Amino acid sequence: MRYMFAFIHWYSINISWPCMAMWMQLTEFADKSYALGLSCTHYHNDPTAAALFFHGWAAAHRRSTSPYPPFLHSPSFAVPPAASPPPAPPLLAAKSAAAPPSADAADAMSSATFHFPADAMRALLSSLEPETSPFAALAALFWLRVAGAEEERELTLAIDFRKKMHAPLPTGYYGSVVHFTRARADLASGLAAVAAALDRRVAGVPEEDVWAAVEWLHARQAEGGEPFQMYGPEFTCMALDHVPMYGAEFVAGVPPARVACRVGGAAGEGIVIVVPAAEGHSARDVVVTLPAETTARICRDVELLRYGGEVVAGPKVGTGAKAQ
Repeated sequence: MRYMFAFIHWYSINISWPCMAMWMQLTEFADKSYALGLSCTHYHNDPTAAALFFHGWAAAHRRSTSPYPPFLHSPSFAVPPAASPPPAPPLLAAKSAAAPPSADAADAMSSATFHFPADAMRALLSSLEPETSPFAALAALFWLRVAGAEEERELTLAIDFRKKMHAPLPTGYYGSVVHFTRARADLASGLAAVAAALDRRVAGVPEEDVWAAVEWLHARQAEGGEPFQMYGPEFTCMALDHVPMYGAEFVAGVPPARVACRVGGAAGEGIVIVVPAAEGHSARDVVVTLPAETTARICRDVELLRYGGEVVAGPKVGTGAKAQ
């Protein structure tokens, strides 16, 4: 029995509909393999919580227990009442003031999934500074290839901050704890320098910045503020390669064949999501959602293919060395 998750897909929906917090879909194929799909809003859930939902479901199916029990209320994460409205973080203020993406803009985007086997990732990391993270290496590589420019630029990083707090949240914390922060790098400085800059930014996000965003979003919700698009329109890279996506075994010893993650409804410059690959270890998958013409170009990009990237889903192009 083989199965896969296409398990996170955000839609722009009215969050006042409590019965619409999640959508689930089960698809059974002729060979008796099946796919599980989960759709939710950023307001209700984040990718880590969605992945651990499947862990709990699979454990219950096996009459076992999940290694990540759900944790719903954390006293250390409680937001105290504010005497006055907290100042808006600049990035979130810009997102909340922007017009929502039109349906036409979202339709102009397309997605593709790249697979980087373990040997390709080892070769990539060996060409960079010691201790460079796989996420920073891949985010920098795709940023350089998508931007196609040699100049100083910024992008947005989407980071799970469960373990970045002074009082860390349990891995099983159920909710949305993704922090959006800006990173700057000189793209003319090359892949190694850009990757190092991204790692420094991820490691150096002050906890005060996280709390400022949490408190402002909490106050805005309490005041009845309208929901807004969190992902985009600026170029965004999201780190999900720490999430145990392949540990949800409905049958003991049979992990999912493949897990995919995509942000629906996003428009603008695009989103790059780095996730674990099925074989584990240093292998990674990268899911991109970009303007359609950019996706088609990236799927034929010689540099990406030279670093061992294989297009496993997306526009119908050749992969590997023959695609060059």
